[in-house]
Amino acid sequence: MNLNVMIRDQVLTLCKTKTDQPIFCMPLIWMQDSSSDILGMCANIDGKIEELVKILEKADDLRMRTVGKVVDLLTPQQAVEFLIAAAELQFGVHCWGLNQDRLRRNV
Repeated sequence: MNLNVMIRDQVLTLCKTKTDQPIFCMPLIWMQDSSSDILGMCANIDGKIEELVKILEKADDLRMRTVGKVVDLLTPQQAVEFLIAAAELQFGVHCWGLNQDRLRRNV
């Protein structure tokens, strides 16, 4: 089975199981379907980047709406603790990514 078909099938499965996923999955599938064109000819790279930016903006909007709804459900003390934990997680992931970038440069 073709790797691209396997990846697309996995993404479609995720889309069926997550309520907010279809917003993001279809553009990603569209980008994945034409990835061979990008690799082969680098055609329309600006358009692909714009599509990816739109997907990331939608993901960020969903993340912010989710955080807002969670904070609304919590007591003020719980909300503070949740936001601190979320900030620590984001900082930790960011540091991990920087470390991975450094390791790749050194290899």
